[in-house]
Amino acid sequence: MKRKEFLRGLGLAGVGSLLFKGSVNGMNSRNASAPPPSCTLIPSETAGPFPLDLTDNNFYFRQDVREDREGVQHNVKLRIIGQDNCEPMANLRVNIWHCDKDGNYSGYGTELGQTYLRGYQITDSNGEVEFVTIFPGWYNGRICHIHFQVYV
Repeated sequence: MKRKEFLRGLGLAGVGSLLFKGSVNGMNSRNASAPPPSCTLIPSETAGPFPLDLTDNNFYFRQDVREDREGVQHNVKLRIIGQDNCEPMANLRVNIWHCDKDGNYSGYGTELGQTYLRGYQITDSNGEVEFVTIFPGWYNGRICHIHFQVYV
């Protein structure tokens, strides 16, 4: 397996684990006699290291968050659905941020004033947002990961 294929696989596994929407007989179709789908809520956690308040800054409203960071391109697509009805949730703000390939976060320490690998989008009518970024690096004590926050 090539490195890029492996990294892509990790990305798909990570996004796939964000939300789970039940299906009937392995298909996403429903009929009148089928039980309603079930959705699994992702437990809340701490905001993670190095969050920034992006609330009043339209600069961060962007799809491509890479800026000058080099690395393997990683496209992230998130779909936000309601816990009660498994329906897409439109017009929600989704923030993402992560470290660069060397484990550095923008906006902190020697990277104060930098804005790379941070951004937000508003979910569309399908409850989806898409970001273009790079595969995150790691740092001591943490595996590769991407932080996200959803504002309802």
